Amino acid sequence: MHLNLNKTGSTGLGLGMSVFSDNAGEGSLKTTSGYFNASLIKGFNRDNTFRAALGFSVGFINKSVDFTKLVFDRQWNETIFDPDAQSGEPYNGNSIISPDFAIGGIICWDINKEIKATFGTSLNHINKPKISFYESENRMEYKLIIHTMINFKVNEQIQLAPGAYFAVQQFANELMFGTNVLFVKNNMKFITGLWYRHERAIIPHLGFFVQDFTVEFSYDINISRLHIASNYRGGIEISLLKTLSFKNKTPGCNAF
Repeated sequence: MHLNLNKTGSTGLGLGMSVFSDNAGEGSLKTTSGYFNASLIKGFNRDNTFRAALGFSVGFINKSVDFTKLVFDRQWNETIFDPDAQSGEPYNGNSIISPDFAIGGIICWDINKEIKATFGTSLNHINKPKISFYESENRMEYKLIIHTMINFKVNEQIQLAPGAYFAVQQFANELMFGTNVLFVKNNMKFITGLWYRHERAIIPHLGFFVQDFTVEFSYDINISRLHIASNYRGGIEISLLKTLSFKNKTPGCNAF
């Protein structure tokens, strides 16, 4: 949601919420998180074609696991794993919840009517939330994200949006780049694209826009060294977004 804080529209407030849910593995390791997000958006020239936003998010992370679906060293009876035997695992419970905080910023430049560019960065898990089911102080490390995208308007019906994304967290990193193509037909907008996660996955992408709703689908085709086990299969992702605005013509920092 974008709220104007002055009559010229040069200063605005961005508000939002996000929820994430994931279920993985034989132990049904569930991860659920929810965040409240806010940002201050400021234009630096008369027509607001050069803008920047500084924001933060406050939320929680909940993790749970079903230990009865897992087996451990002490349950090995020299022949098979016996699920009825005591595991001897000193866990405190099967569910944990921790607060989580992040900050970020983005710069937006409408170079002309045909070209728009964005560059942003964020630092996540500032408080290093605890994510261990045990007594140990196992915490989620800082995660730094850098991203950029350029929007080229080819004509009234077609737009191209190449972009790149880089993330690093402790000893792990991720690099992804690709291009989206936006097709405009009357009041409908369709988006398709192809992205590459370096040495890990090829990601086809498809979606459509109806009024203030956005529905998008993507699928990770696993091309990493694990493709022998996965048979190139990956994960499907579905997102649904609803945009709220009191003034639809107010320029945001990420038009599409």
